[in-house]
Amino acid sequence: MTEVKSVSKRQRLKCIFVGSQGLRALWSVLIFFGLVGALVTGSTAVLQHFHLMPEESWAVIKLIPTLAMKGLAVVILAVATLLAALISRRTLTQLGFGLRNGILRFLQGGLTGLVMMSALVGALYLCHAIVIDKIALHGLDALTRGLEWGLVFLFVGLAEELNFRGFLQQTIARGLNFRVAALATGILFVAAHADIPGETPIGLGMILAFALMASYSVWRTGAIWWAVGYHAAWDWAETYVYGVANSGRGSAAPLMLSHANGPAWLSGGAAGPEGSVFVLATYVLSVAVLMKIRKPDENLGIKG
Repeated sequence: MTEVKSVSKRQRLKCIFVGSQGLRALWSVLIFFGLVGALVTGSTAVLQHFHLMPEESWAVIKLIPTLAMKGLAVVILAVATLLAALISRRTLTQLGFGLRNGILRFLQGGLTGLVMMSALVGALYLCHAIVIDKIALHGLDALTRGLEWGLVFLFVGLAEELNFRGFLQQTIARGLNFRVAALATGILFVAAHADIPGETPIGLGMILAFALMASYSVWRTGAIWWAVGYHAAWDWAETYVYGVANSGRGSAAPLMLSHANGPAWLSGGAAGPEGSVFVLATYVLSVAVLMKIRKPDENLGIKG
């Protein structure tokens, strides 16, 4: 009888940590946070010890510091994701990193992000909410800088989508459902941008709308690659091509020099065009584009 009770107790204890799909989502999420925290703390300590920590500016997005920090963030998040996936016994496909049509989806997302940002800036320009002062770069300089900033924003897109739409979102979706996961990671995404200088409640609402649209793209396409392409191209066009503020920060060497004009609810103000009420229309159009993509057949283990 004592042995039976002991086995039953062990089974109950096991149920706290392990469910029908392996390690329960709560513990998987905590492990992911712990791994990211440990890797960030460790890498920061090493960089500071050797005086290699890049100095970023809150006012201007500088090429080398941003590339270094976002590149490091991608490495940290990739390592944390791989380790958490091994511990949780989840495949990369189940976590939104399937490579089926990955390049195509990345390019589709990139083209959509570029077109939507161009449409947004064009609409604001016609409303005199953005003033284009001049074209600052020409010829080879414009091409070189464009490629450099393209690499920077590729890392920006990878880092933010790995962080918010990768392991974390898929694991919460496994434990609860995808809608709750999209909202939860969307709120975290807003919190990460809440200290933007000049940000408004409308701007924060638009950031949440972006997060929900990106989450929908993961559900629709089965992986994060469309969102990575969209995010990278959106930021690249906003910061480099049109030279407007991106989350409250300008570029150190944009193709065009531009500035906001008029009320913040229309122009986005210091936060940039993504703080304008017009941006919601671009996200709606982006969702319409996504609805044309057929959902993949593979099962990601996500509840609707």
